[in-house]
Amino acid sequence: GLVLSELGNAKANLNDCQNAIETWNKVLRNKNAAFLQSSVKLKQALCYEALKNPEKAKSLYAEIKASDKEGNLGKTADKYIRLLGTTATSTANDVPKTESPK
Repeated sequence: GLVLSELGNAKANLNDCQNAIETWNKVLRNKNAAFLQSSVKLKQALCYEALKNPEKAKSLYAEIKASDKEGNLGKTADKYIRLLGTTATSTANDVPKTESPK
């Protein structure tokens, strides 16, 4: 499980999120790697965001938050959920205007 998790990390670091997600899915199916599940799901969610799939990312963040309510990963997932909610409701009018140099 740990080796596959690291292999997924390497693929994600090379901007190969689709293959990273597939590799991490193998970790999630491995019952002996249960201790890696939340951290792998967090990495998958970040990749789904990079792949412009915020709904799947939000779903994974919610799973992490539910399974690790008081832990660091649960709190991190909650922050990402709030950030996704902010960006999903933003519009071009929300972007501050910058002044042209004089």
